[in-house]
Amino acid sequence: MRMLKYISFVTVLISTALTGRAQDVVKADTGKAYEHKIKWRRLSFAPGVVYVNFKDAIANATELYNNGEYDTCISVIEYSFRDRNSNMFERESLLELLVECYLEKDDLPNAERAIVRLLHNNPHYEVNETGNNTEDFKKLVDQYEIFPGLSIGIRNTELKSTYVTTKTYALPNVTGINYATPYTSNYKWEVMYYSCLEYQFTKNWSVGAEAIKYVQGYNRLMVNDSTNYASYSEYMTIYRLPLYLRRYGKIAKGFSYYAGLGLSVNMAGLSTAHVEYYDFPKNIVENGDMDVTNIKNQYSFQWLATGGVGYTIKRIRLFVDLRYYGGISNLVSASNRHANQQLQDTYHYVDGDVKVNQFEFGAEGAIILNYKVKKKK
Repeated sequence: MRMLKYISFVTVLISTALTGRAQDVVKADTGKAYEHKIKWRRLSFAPGVVYVNFKDAIANATELYNNGEYDTCISVIEYSFRDRNSNMFERESLLELLVECYLEKDDLPNAERAIVRLLHNNPHYEVNETGNNTEDFKKLVDQYEIFPGLSIGIRNTELKSTYVTTKTYALPNVTGINYATPYTSNYKWEVMYYSCLEYQFTKNWSVGAEAIKYVQGYNRLMVNDSTNYASYSEYMTIYRLPLYLRRYGKIAKGFSYYAGLGLSVNMAGLSTAHVEYYDFPKNIVENGDMDVTNIKNQYSFQWLATGGVGYTIKRIRLFVDLRYYGGISNLVSASNRHANQQLQDTYHYVDGDVKVNQFEFGAEGAIILNYKVKKKK
């Protein structure tokens, strides 16, 4: 029992000594000492590491600012940022005071640095017009703009494809087959998932890139009557890379819109076809699957136009958008159009020149990785 009482007595002595040290004396740059009592939330035994109660720090700093003790106020503010448990609005209050202190000291370079810290702390910061900020503070804030820098995200869309024949070709000595038959998509709508990367280099302009692997397909019913039947169906793997330039505009707080133009680079992967040819009077029945990759252009291009509206909350951007792809280049290789002899000799099939136009609508979600603060020109 005596040992326990001794331990308790020593613990009280240590606690009292540490509490006594918590009444700190903060010295100003002029050398004058200002005795200022700060309520500490907890003390760390690591040398030089002390965490301050943030609400008390705001009250203390405000009092110092109102008393004209700007150097001391700056010291208290900078010291209080050692508290890692503060929230954005608590830090915002102290950063506003920090800017005001530097403005009162006519220290514009440090005031500008504090503005940058304030805007990074809250990228959606707006001056409270009914608050206590000075006119110099408001003018300084108005000289800066903050906008997203790099962001990553995903787009989930529905895609509809339309195939446009620009020129038809026919095989010689083949009758009864309509080589002008249009191309029809194998899908009414396709579900698409893009990965997105965007870099905003000014408040209103950005460049972006997306990537997706998907399968597009079309079919042609060349003839279907009592004597002949000929059909062709193809599925082509596409690696798509849309590149675009976007222009952003503000609708209301948190809400914005964008419009953009770009180019989609499409690389063709494996292309497989199912072909059927029946000549009933001659008892010819042919059907089969084959690789037709060699008769396709490895690369094709589309121009794109896009637009959307959305909402930004903290570091999350959510948009609904529309997009149109217009075909520029031909899917079929002009030099290899007749390279597949089996396709022509057995099934009497040859491709025409065809481009693909596509319409897309969906939603995009992105995470803003960083913000950029720039002084307006």
